Amino acid sequence: YGTLSPKIRGWLDLLALLALGIFVAAMVERAWDVTWTNFIETNRSNTNLRIPLAFPQFPWFAGILLFAVAIVLAFLRTLFALLRGDYQTARDTAGVATMDEEIESEMASLGLGKQHGGQS
Repeated sequence: YGTLSPKIRGWLDLLALLALGIFVAAMVERAWDVTWTNFIETNRSNTNLRIPLAFPQFPWFAGILLFAVAIVLAFLRTLFALLRGDYQTARDTAGVATMDEEIESEMASLGLGKQHGGQS
Protein backbone atom coordinates (compact mmCIF):
# COMPACT_ATOMS: atom_id res chain seq x y z
CA TYR A 1 0.00 0.00 0.00
CA GLY A 2 2.75 2.44 0.94
CA THR A 3 4.60 1.91 -2.32
CA LEU A 4 1.58 2.61 -4.54
CA SER A 5 0.92 5.95 -6.20
CA PRO A 6 -1.27 8.49 -4.36
CA LYS A 7 -3.97 8.03 -7.01
CA ILE A 8 -4.19 4.26 -6.51
CA ARG A 9 -4.04 4.62 -2.71
CA GLY A 10 -6.90 7.13 -2.88
CA TRP A 11 -9.10 4.79 -4.86
CA LEU A 12 -8.26 1.89 -2.55
CA ASP A 13 -9.17 4.06 0.44
CA LEU A 14 -12.48 4.85 -1.25
CA LEU A 15 -13.09 1.14 -1.82
CA ALA A 16 -12.38 0.48 1.87
CA LEU A 17 -14.88 3.18 2.88
CA LEU A 18 -17.45 1.59 0.58
CA ALA A 19 -16.93 -1.85 2.14
CA LEU A 20 -17.15 -0.39 5.64
CA GLY A 21 -20.28 1.52 4.63
CA ILE A 22 -21.98 -1.64 3.40
CA PHE A 23 -21.20 -3.40 6.67
CA VAL A 24 -22.44 -0.46 8.77
CA ALA A 25 -25.60 -0.18 6.64
CA ALA A 26 -26.41 -3.78 7.57
CA MET A 27 -25.74 -2.93 11.22
CA VAL A 28 -28.06 0.09 11.03
CA GLU A 29 -30.84 -2.01 9.53
CA ARG A 30 -30.54 -4.73 12.18
CA ALA A 31 -30.19 -2.23 15.03
CA TRP A 32 -33.33 -0.42 13.91
CA ASP A 33 -35.24 -3.70 13.61
CA VAL A 34 -34.28 -4.76 17.14
CA THR A 35 -34.96 -1.35 18.65
CA TRP A 36 -38.30 -0.81 16.91
CA THR A 37 -39.49 -4.35 17.67
CA ASN A 38 -38.70 -3.92 21.37
CA PHE A 39 -40.43 -0.52 21.36
CA ILE A 40 -43.62 -1.79 19.65
CA GLU A 41 -43.82 -4.97 21.74
CA THR A 42 -42.88 -3.07 24.93
CA ASN A 43 -40.31 -5.71 25.83
CA ARG A 44 -38.67 -5.20 29.20
CA SER A 45 -35.35 -6.19 30.73
CA ASN A 46 -35.07 -9.41 32.69
CA THR A 47 -34.14 -7.62 35.91
CA ASN A 48 -36.00 -6.37 38.96
CA LEU A 49 -36.19 -2.90 37.42
CA ARG A 50 -38.04 -4.17 34.32
CA ILE A 51 -36.77 -1.25 32.20
CA PRO A 52 -38.21 -1.12 28.67
CA LEU A 53 -35.46 -2.39 26.36
CA ALA A 54 -36.08 0.36 23.83
CA PHE A 55 -34.85 3.06 26.28
CA PRO A 56 -31.16 2.11 26.04
CA GLN A 57 -31.52 0.83 22.47
CA PHE A 58 -32.60 4.13 20.91
CA PRO A 59 -29.31 5.90 21.85
CA TRP A 60 -27.43 2.75 20.78
CA PHE A 61 -29.17 2.88 17.40
CA ALA A 62 -28.51 6.63 17.12
CA GLY A 63 -24.78 6.05 17.66
CA ILE A 64 -24.62 3.44 14.91
CA LEU A 65 -26.61 5.73 12.62
CA LEU A 66 -24.25 8.63 13.33
CA PHE A 67 -21.32 6.36 12.45
CA ALA A 68 -23.03 5.53 9.14
CA VAL A 69 -23.56 9.23 8.39
CA ALA A 70 -19.87 9.93 9.10
CA ILE A 71 -18.85 7.16 6.70
CA VAL A 72 -21.12 8.53 3.96
CA LEU A 73 -19.67 12.03 4.41
CA ALA A 74 -16.10 10.70 4.37
CA PHE A 75 -16.90 8.66 1.26
CA LEU A 76 -18.34 11.67 -0.57
CA ARG A 77 -15.50 13.98 0.46
CA THR A 78 -12.93 11.40 -0.67
CA LEU A 79 -14.77 10.73 -3.94
CA PHE A 80 -15.02 14.41 -4.86
CA ALA A 81 -11.37 14.98 -3.93
CA LEU A 82 -10.28 12.09 -6.15
CA LEU A 83 -12.39 13.33 -9.04
CA ARG A 84 -10.73 16.77 -8.70
CA GLY A 85 -7.29 15.14 -8.52
CA ASP A 86 -6.77 16.43 -4.97
CA TYR A 87 -5.00 13.37 -3.59
CA GLN A 88 -3.82 15.13 -0.41
CA THR A 89 -7.41 15.84 0.71
CA ALA A 90 -8.37 12.26 -0.13
CA ARG A 91 -5.43 11.00 1.93
CA ASP A 92 -6.24 13.32 4.83
CA THR A 93 -9.86 12.14 4.82
CA ALA A 94 -9.54 8.40 4.30
CA GLY A 95 -5.84 7.53 4.13
CA VAL A 96 -3.65 5.64 6.53
CA ALA A 97 -0.73 7.31 8.29
CA THR A 98 2.73 6.01 7.43
CA MET A 99 4.96 4.48 10.09
CA ASP A 100 7.11 7.63 10.20
CA GLU A 101 4.01 9.82 10.69
CA GLU A 102 2.82 7.59 13.52
CA ILE A 103 6.20 7.74 15.25
CA GLU A 104 6.41 11.51 14.81
CA SER A 105 2.90 11.92 16.25
CA GLU A 106 3.71 9.76 19.28
CA MET A 107 6.98 11.60 19.90
CA ALA A 108 5.19 14.96 19.70
CA SER A 109 2.50 13.81 22.14
CA LEU A 110 5.24 12.86 24.60
CA GLY A 111 7.00 16.21 24.14
CA LEU A 112 9.93 14.54 22.44
CA GLY A 113 9.55 16.31 19.11
CA LYS A 114 12.34 17.76 17.04
CA GLN A 115 14.56 20.11 19.04
CA HIS A 116 15.42 23.49 17.54
CA GLY A 117 18.48 25.65 18.06
CA GLY A 118 21.06 22.85 18.03
CA GLN A 119 19.87 21.25 21.29
CA SER A 120 19.52 17.53 21.50
